[in-house]
Amino acid sequence: MGAQLHVIATSEEGTRAALREARRVARRLNVERAVLLVPRTQAQAIAATDEHADVVNTYRRMASETGVNVSVRMCFACTSLELSRSMLPPGSTAVVGGRRRWWWPTHAQRVAYALKQAGHDIIFADASGPVQAHA
Repeated sequence: MGAQLHVIATSEEGTRAALREARRVARRLNVERAVLLVPRTQAQAIAATDEHADVVNTYRRMASETGVNVSVRMCFACTSLELSRSMLPPGSTAVVGGRRRWWWPTHAQRVAYALKQAGHDIIFADASGPVQAHA
């Protein structure tokens, strides 16, 4: 079996940054299809099936816009540790995207750190970008 690549959904901008980075990594590792894992809370798990389909379609569209071929998998009531145990094979390569702060880690940085501590190869896609002034 060839290399596998996973993308962990965070915020919209973080997920887009992760998908852009995943496109580069997939080419380098010769990965045909990445797996986009979408963690959902317990409350979100109760939503109607139509809402789940809408979420999956939104992430598929986002991946398509960034040029990444993905399988979308929703993970209900999943913490980072549960995600690493149940959804990521040992030693997986995963891309996590989000804003980066040096004084206090963002949610995306904490997810990336937890997955790295669980033994996965993590690539962090920084979505911080330049700060823009409001007119």
